[in-house]
Amino acid sequence: YKYSVIRYMKFLKKEEIFIIAMTSTKSWQSYETLCNVLERNDIDYERNDENLCVKCSVSGKDIQLNFLFVIHPSKMLVSLYSPVPVKIKRENFSNMALAVCIINNGLTDGNFCFEPSDGTVFFKMTSSFCDTNVSEELFEYMLSVAADTMDDYFLKISQIAKSEKTFEEDDGTAAKLADFFSRQN
Repeated sequence: YKYSVIRYMKFLKKEEIFIIAMTSTKSWQSYETLCNVLERNDIDYERNDENLCVKCSVSGKDIQLNFLFVIHPSKMLVSLYSPVPVKIKRENFSNMALAVCIINNGLTDGNFCFEPSDGTVFFKMTSSFCDTNVSEELFEYMLSVAADTMDDYFLKISQIAKSEKTFEEDDGTAAKLADFFSRQN
């Protein structure tokens, strides 16, 4: 592996080698900053140095919140993912997709994603570190927003996931779901 990287690097321009090294350094610094934030806040975590991933969990109002941070060196991004621990009935997939759209319309930062292939819902936030160094405050902000958002919407998402009622396109679904979520906040 090292030999092929060295061989590949012979064909790169000096500027390209510098960018690769800078990206790698920034990624590692961001990863270490994240781990420092978790340690300082007494949050147990599991790190994966090879893939620049960190798993951790914190207690929410109603559930244990699981987070996965991923540093993407090639994109110079850090992403946070948090699964919503509910099983969605297939007949509620369209309701959930619509609900996620309505929720996302009201969010300032981050978004919920619905995966129709398996019925999973998760919260996601992403931030770039392209022209900056990632600060501890950014990671604290990401954790805080993700935890608050999951706490705010978990029960509503659970209710839709378990609902016996399905909405039809022509019966005012969007208005009913929008009203459902507006009563929550």
